[in-house]
Amino acid sequence: MKRQLEPPSQTTLVRPGGPGKPENAGETGLRSSSSASSRIRNALFPSSLSIRVRLTLWYAFFFLVLLVAMGTLVLIQVRRHLVDNADHGLKEELEELFEEIQLTRDQQEMVTRLRQRFSAHSHFHFQVLDEDLHVLFNSRFLANLQLPEPRQRPAEMRGGQFENIYLDELGKFRLLSLSVRDASATPMLLRAVSPQHALEREFRSHVWIFATLGPVALIAALIAGYLVAGHLLSPIKRINETAKLISAERPRERLPVENEDDELGELSTTLNNTFERLENSLDAMKRFTSNAAHELRSPLAVLRTEIEIALRKPRPTEEYRRVLDVVLAEAKRLGDLVDQLLALSRHDAGVQEMLTDEVPVGALLSDVTCRFLVVAQQKGVRLTSSSIPNCFLLGQDIWISQLFFNLIDNAIKFTPEGGDVLVSAHIRRKDECAIRASQGSPAMEARPGHRASQGSPAMEARPIHRASQGSPAMEARPIIEIVVADTGIGIPADQLPMVFDRFFRGDKSRGHHRGTGLGLAICKSIVKAHGGTIEATSELGAGAAFTVRLPLLDVAPSEEFVLEARPAVVLSDNGESVDSRHRAPLAAPPVSPPVGPPAGPPVNPPVSPSASPPVSPPAVRRHGFTIVELLVTIGIIGVLTALLLPAVQAAREAVRRVACQDHLRQLGLAVQNYQSSLSVYPPGGIFTGHTSWSVHGRLLPYLEQQNAFQRVHLDLDWHDPVNLATGVQKMRIEVFRCPSDPRSDELYEDDDEGFVATVNYGFNFGTWFVFDPRDDSCGDGCFHVNNYFGPEAIADGASNTLCAAEVKTFTPYFRNTANPGPQIPPNAAYLANFAGGAQFKLGPGRNENGGHTEWCDSPAHETGFTTVFRPNERVAYTHSDGVTYDIDFNSRYEGTSWTEPTYAAITARSFHPGLVNTSWMDGSVRTTAETIDLRVWRAISTRDGGEVCHSP
Repeated sequence: MKRQLEPPSQTTLVRPGGPGKPENAGETGLRSSSSASSRIRNALFPSSLSIRVRLTLWYAFFFLVLLVAMGTLVLIQVRRHLVDNADHGLKEELEELFEEIQLTRDQQEMVTRLRQRFSAHSHFHFQVLDEDLHVLFNSRFLANLQLPEPRQRPAEMRGGQFENIYLDELGKFRLLSLSVRDASATPMLLRAVSPQHALEREFRSHVWIFATLGPVALIAALIAGYLVAGHLLSPIKRINETAKLISAERPRERLPVENEDDELGELSTTLNNTFERLENSLDAMKRFTSNAAHELRSPLAVLRTEIEIALRKPRPTEEYRRVLDVVLAEAKRLGDLVDQLLALSRHDAGVQEMLTDEVPVGALLSDVTCRFLVVAQQKGVRLTSSSIPNCFLLGQDIWISQLFFNLIDNAIKFTPEGGDVLVSAHIRRKDECAIRASQGSPAMEARPGHRASQGSPAMEARPIHRASQGSPAMEARPIIEIVVADTGIGIPADQLPMVFDRFFRGDKSRGHHRGTGLGLAICKSIVKAHGGTIEATSELGAGAAFTVRLPLLDVAPSEEFVLEARPAVVLSDNGESVDSRHRAPLAAPPVSPPVGPPAGPPVNPPVSPSASPPVSPPAVRRHGFTIVELLVTIGIIGVLTALLLPAVQAAREAVRRVACQDHLRQLGLAVQNYQSSLSVYPPGGIFTGHTSWSVHGRLLPYLEQQNAFQRVHLDLDWHDPVNLATGVQKMRIEVFRCPSDPRSDELYEDDDEGFVATVNYGFNFGTWFVFDPRDDSCGDGCFHVNNYFGPEAIADGASNTLCAAEVKTFTPYFRNTANPGPQIPPNAAYLANFAGGAQFKLGPGRNENGGHTEWCDSPAHETGFTTVFRPNERVAYTHSDGVTYDIDFNSRYEGTSWTEPTYAAITARSFHPGLVNTSWMDGSVRTTAETIDLRVWRAISTRDGGEVCHSP
């Protein structure tokens, strides 16, 4: 039994900093400093001020900083220039003094000549010292003054030395000392001083000029900044005024766009496009409401009429039966309409089932085609299916079947007797599909008048409707292109863009075909939900073609899209089903060329180069920038960057942290549901080998991963060939990945298992000791090999015991054959020394079986963690390659035939700064600071240690 850290009645946390000091004191300090800076910023530039005033203040602030910096630099240069001039004057005077000394023969003559010439100089004053520093000559000004003693004797001095001195109350002077030799080569020291009063006065005058002009310039900058800010913000004011006019009564109002090339022009254009989409949505909603009311009212009116007529007087039984048949038919029609409306609303609201099933597209398309053979034969339409490849996509088979059903039913419905309907499917690459999409449907190319050549009048006259554009899924995967083409009545060019609208049923020539007008709208919703596109091409009187492109499941790069093809299903002329491989390809009946001029104006007629000269695009008025505007722009960019960048980064990190916590919460709830179903918590593996399935693999059905769990054979090792053949080990389970880990989407490559997906959340294996295969004894955590714990085993309380925590993928680790013993390692150096002869598992590309965390494997170093060290603590090891790594340690494979116990130091690590997210046995999720007391961290990992501690 461990020492009681806290009395049971108090649930507190003590950190190393001392009693009563909160664990998150560092975070509190950061929040305090951040809030203090926010208060200072709000005090200087209150948010209650207008943007124009705040921009002006920010501009003035930066201008003031720039002005002070420039003024300081200029004044420093001015002072340096003044001092240099003074020093140059001293040097010239001493040179004249030395020339005079060179003309004398002895000291007496030298002193006499110097007194005559230099004794009463007005600005410079001189002193001559012999080699023993005795004064030989003083000018009159220095007769009663004492200059500082020289620092060196004349013979020791090299060159001239400048220094500043103060002479009693006379103020500051500049002193130059120079060592020379007279005509007899005797060393002597020449000294000259000059007062600094004039220099100081001149420097103060420059300071006064800057102090006077600075506020004037600042006030001028404030005024200019205010005017420029108003000029720059005036388009926003006009946008605001125009936006106020846009309402349900005036939906066609649009914002003015003065210059499409600047940011405000782009904003106005974007808002105008948004308003236009909203207007179109409102119009579509009105049309939908009107059409829905009409469609619902029609069967209700029929029901009411038939029932009222039947009730007017007694009628024969056959008449009542006829009325009931009509009522039943209309009720069925009404029910179908409601079901279709419900399906559309579910797609619009995003409530459709999760697209997690592998749907066999070829099998579904072939099955739906076969179901329509009899219908086509009864109508006299020849239904043909080309070779359909076997391929799979991620989605819902019921919706894909509905898509094919609607398209083929629509084609047969609008094809007259003797016509043809062709169903074809091909695997395309992304770039090939893009080229084909721009050229038109292959099926349509086979018919006269639907040529794919550049500039074809038929192609120019045939508008194309695209239901969706640029789906991310379609940009990264191979694509199946499905074409349903017919030789029916076709669709007029002006109605083609509306074929996917709800309740659209075309002109009167198509109106005799009974339907709700929702089939193609449902097709569009299904295709969009599966990340694909749908388009329609048609020519009036020559038929129509609907092309669907859907992204398939990933194909390995080594594969060349070699897929097994299904035999085509064809209805022969005598009504027998035959294999299309023994049949000629579909050919439409010959079409006679039109006689006479076409009816109506041509669509997109070709233009002759000589018909009219080219028209230049209208010139866009360019706005130049003044210096003030440029400075304001730079200031605005700097301010916005300084204000928004930290906020954006913090927001992104907050979103990633919340997503990570949500994943941990799902894992915790899955553990609870597992325990509720089986009365025990999931084991960390079964003693059938070190490759037994992990806790993660056993939780799949409780994480809405039934599709993955159906591939799992728990009675076999996870890397048994039977399990590997299913490919489940390569599935990236989203709930197992932390969005902040940059490598969470990478697959680990193993020579035996191939590619394996990783995990970012490890389960609690306890402090240090993990498993002993001799007696199935396990550590003090909650998940272990060959051990099933129930709630009664969590003696410390579910709310005080860890369930799972974050770990980093691809963390290098040691594994060796020695037994480290039950003592918990005191530090990383102990582990590094102990593991000197161990296998160092670094990672892919460095050696076999590198550092990794495989979600399907059960050892602690794969899917667990221990509390040897605190969260995010760096366990450094310098490898022989000279690189220092942050490592983990594992002494054994858990659950193997080894007869020694297993010990592991697997550290909980997170990419969220300063903390790790943790899940607890009661299903809650909390953030645990990396500075948590190590005693508390170990205490909350034990299931029955007797501690009453929890992380804040």
